[in-house]
Amino acid sequence: MRCWLLLLSLMSFWGSSWATVPPSTSAEVKTEIQLAGSSIRGAVTLKMVADPSLCPGLSPRVTTEVVPGTSAVDLSSCSAWEFICQGAAFCAASIAEQSTVDPTVPLTVDVYPASAVKGRLQVARSSALPQRLRISGRLRDQEKTKLEFAFATDVNDEGQFAFNVPAGVVDLRIAAGGLAPAYRWSVKPRDGEINLGSFEMVQGGSLLGYVVDRQTGYPVPGATVTATLAGIEGLSIEDRKASRSLGTLSAKSSPQGSFQITAISPGAYSLRVDHPDYLATDTANATVVQDAETILGGDLILSKPLRLRVEMDPPRPPAGGSWDVILRDPVTSIDLERAKANADGLAEFDRLAPATFRLLVEGKRASGAFNQHIELATDLDLPIQISFVEIVGHITMNDEPVQGEVEVRTGASDAWQATLTDEGAFQVWSREPRFDFIFLLVKGEGFAPPPLVKIEDVAVENGRIELEVELLDLEISGVVTSTRGVPINAALVVVEQADQRVAFTDSGADGSFTVRPLQPGDYRVHAT
Repeated sequence: MRCWLLLLSLMSFWGSSWATVPPSTSAEVKTEIQLAGSSIRGAVTLKMVADPSLCPGLSPRVTTEVVPGTSAVDLSSCSAWEFICQGAAFCAASIAEQSTVDPTVPLTVDVYPASAVKGRLQVARSSALPQRLRISGRLRDQEKTKLEFAFATDVNDEGQFAFNVPAGVVDLRIAAGGLAPAYRWSVKPRDGEINLGSFEMVQGGSLLGYVVDRQTGYPVPGATVTATLAGIEGLSIEDRKASRSLGTLSAKSSPQGSFQITAISPGAYSLRVDHPDYLATDTANATVVQDAETILGGDLILSKPLRLRVEMDPPRPPAGGSWDVILRDPVTSIDLERAKANADGLAEFDRLAPATFRLLVEGKRASGAFNQHIELATDLDLPIQISFVEIVGHITMNDEPVQGEVEVRTGASDAWQATLTDEGAFQVWSREPRFDFIFLLVKGEGFAPPPLVKIEDVAVENGRIELEVELLDLEISGVVTSTRGVPINAALVVVEQADQRVAFTDSGADGSFTVRPLQPGDYRVHAT
């Protein structure tokens, strides 16, 4: 097992180095390294911060067979040391754990071709320039070796700085105490040099995160991330305006999908992500700390809008009009989207998020024509074949048409409403011929409560069911009394047939009740 410690110190334009511990007494070994097959030369200095007598046999061994070159040094009982890499090279040092058998501690120095980085830092007039910058980053074009680096460099009185990084495309993070870090992504060297130019670092906290595509997992550039103080909607208009004016509260994501909101006041924020090619997304709250960088624990996910095309056959409900297509939340039963089909039976939804919906299709006198769950993960074209059975009927009583409403039931959940014509006729359409009986609940003048008529042995012929219903003016009447024969007022009287409630009423002051109209048959009557 190796414990890797990146202890890097690079030569700046005016000379810079760093040490883990200021040296007191020291033993120093210096050697010059040249990369094999290259004109690049670099001086590597290893300075021991310890009693020289504790570091016997201190002699770097240089190998130049491959690029990058490697310098190996054995350190015995030397716990503190300073590592300096100078010249046109980038050096990374790693030290292994000391073995209980072998007291020597091997130090390996990897030398890479380097690019020189320079730039100029600017801060607000009220802020002082930092004397040191913390540099960290990674080399992007290393397929096998994911080379990451971290070190410090000096800043002069004019804000200028310089350092070396491995040659190639790099990501850089530049940080200093009390300032929001600055990032430079996918920086490419030109003629062996990277010029960052002048850039400003601001005081205060910052918020850093990434925006990715839900379907592909790839970064999403150009997304606008807006941070709003949590609970701002509960504030007064004046306080809301003042809160929104605190610092920069939005940023765009880079080509790598990263975003950084700087100079943001400490507090709890809710984030919103917008992109013209994606659905807007609200995310969980983020808490920003004073003078620190807050990195979101998870990516911000954007979903591309999905398209749903629903095509009905037949293109129109049998009773005329257009189909209504409804997308309902299967958990809350809240209608989320609604569209009306065109003359060809086509209904379209253009900006949907990936989700599971309950899809319902309804039409004139054809409610519940279609009802099922759908999983929407990609664009979907959904043809729907709707089979109908026409139910027509004629309801009379004492040879006179019944006026009012009728509810046609073919099961526990299927029910259709229809208004009776002047001739007592009605017409509805059932989704499928999947029943062998029909209940008719007749709601009309004089029907209190409405009679429930059960029609058995239903026959479907040519997609049509015809019903002729004669409501006989039959009644059940009686008196509700106690066991002592005392009449009971306001008792609930229920009339059932074949375990189905067909009528109910309340007893009067004298305990009497009457239920009508009823069809011939056997009934069970009970009172509570």
